[in-house]
Amino acid sequence: MGGMTLRLHPVDVWMFRETRYFAEATADSKSEFPLPKTVAGAVRTLLLRVADVDLRAVRSAMKAARRSATSKGDYLRALKEHLRRVCQQACGGTWPVDACIVGPFLWHHNTRLYPLPRSIVSTKDGTPVPLRPAHGDVPGWDANAGRQPLVARTVEAIEAIEGAFLSAADLAAFLAGRTPDADTIEHGLRGQFIIDEPRVGVAIDAAIGTAAEGLIYSSTFMRLKPNCALEVDLGFGGEIPKELAEHISRPRWLRLGGESRGARIETVGSTASPAAPPREGNPLLYLATPALFDGGRWYPGSIKPLAAAVGSPQVFSG
Repeated sequence: MGGMTLRLHPVDVWMFRETRYFAEATADSKSEFPLPKTVAGAVRTLLLRVADVDLRAVRSAMKAARRSATSKGDYLRALKEHLRRVCQQACGGTWPVDACIVGPFLWHHNTRLYPLPRSIVSTKDGTPVPLRPAHGDVPGWDANAGRQPLVARTVEAIEAIEGAFLSAADLAAFLAGRTPDADTIEHGLRGQFIIDEPRVGVAIDAAIGTAAEGLIYSSTFMRLKPNCALEVDLGFGGEIPKELAEHISRPRWLRLGGESRGARIETVGSTASPAAPPREGNPLLYLATPALFDGGRWYPGSIKPLAAAVGSPQVFSG
C-alpha cells in the first residue's frame, strides 16, 4: 500500500476554534489542538485541487447526495459515490476520495509524539502508575454496568496527566505492557509546544460597514514553538498518484483552520505508527486521535470493552 506523510509547518498563528456557538454572550474564543476532521478537510481539499476537480462539481455532488439520502449513513455513502464519479471524470481516478487520511500528530525535534494513554496516571511525586481492570466486586461500582473499573495498584493518591505525550518508541513499549518512566513523558502541550497568543477584535456592523458598538471580543490563537509541526499520514490503495507526487515535490502551502492561516507542506515519506505485539488474553486498543465509530459509539462496534480510560466527550460539530 502506497503512502506518504505530510509535515505541516506553521507560517503564522493558527485558530482551531472550539465548536461552542460564538455570539454576543461569548467573550473569548480559544484555539484547541485540531480535531482529525479539521485537518482531513483541508488535506482532502488539497487532493481535489491537485486532481484538478472543479469544486463547483463537488458542491453539486453534495446536493445530489443530500436529495437522495434518507439517513445520515445513506448520505455519506451516496456522497462518496457521487464524488468518485466527479473525480473519475476529472483525473481518471478516485484517489482524492479514497485516500485514507490519518492524524494530525504532534511533531517536535524530528520526533513524532503520541498522546499519553489515559490509563497512565501519576502519584503526587510524579511517578507514572498504570491503571488495570479490577476483576471482581468493587465497592460502589455497579456490577451490571458491563465493564470493570480501572484501578491503580498503589495506596498513594493519583491524578490524571493532561497534555502529555510519548515518543513512538515509548508508545511501542507501553503497547508491549511496560509503564513509561517519568523522564520519557513529554509534559505540557501548552507552554512546551504551544504558546497562547490572544488577539482583540471588534465585530463589524454589516449595515454600515464599521465597528459595531460594544461588540469587542478576544480570540486566543495558538502559535507552535520552533521545531514543532503537525504530521498527517496519507494512505492509498496502490502507488502514490503521479499527479500528487509531482505536486508535493515542490514547496507547497495549505490553508488551515479558522481564517485560513498558512502552513508549509513538507513531504517526509511514509511514517509507520507503533504496532501492538500479540498479547495473551484481552487485546489492548489505543486511540492516537479522537474517534467516532459507527452508530455514534466511542468504541468500534465489533468489540465489547472490558474496561476503558477515556476523557471528556469532545464536541465536533456545531
